[in-house]
Amino acid sequence: YAAHALDQGIGRALWFVAGTSAERAVTLLERFPESRHADLYAGIGLAATYAGGADDAELRWLRERAGAHRGPLAQGSVFAAEARIRAGLLFPHTESAVGVLCGTTAEQAAEVSRATRPTATAQDSPPAYEAWRRRIAETFVFHGGVPS
Repeated sequence: YAAHALDQGIGRALWFVAGTSAERAVTLLERFPESRHADLYAGIGLAATYAGGADDAELRWLRERAGAHRGPLAQGSVFAAEARIRAGLLFPHTESAVGVLCGTTAEQAAEVSRATRPTATAQDSPPAYEAWRRRIAETFVFHGGVPS
């Protein structure tokens, strides 16, 4: 599983290497094999939401460009929202990014994260952390946002 975690970190780094430009970040991402794109998009979603730097139009472009990887992109955004809320540092750019990438508020996204947090052991397959990420991604792919 370490390769997946590494790619999520690379995705976060791509956001900053690209100067928070969604288009440049995706250009860099597309240099990697398709099999790595889901984890890279998850990292970009987290960084774009946590750090900001893109306006709503750029985030909408990113969401559309992610295509089949919109779920992982949203999952990264959800994790960022939860981190910001836990730290008591919720900023307008976080709300905006979650709204565009997840179709919901930061608080609702964080609630999805909390509600789906694993209780399984680290010996499970897939690892509990990965199962958690998948549940979050599927929530946003199948429902187009948080279910009401």
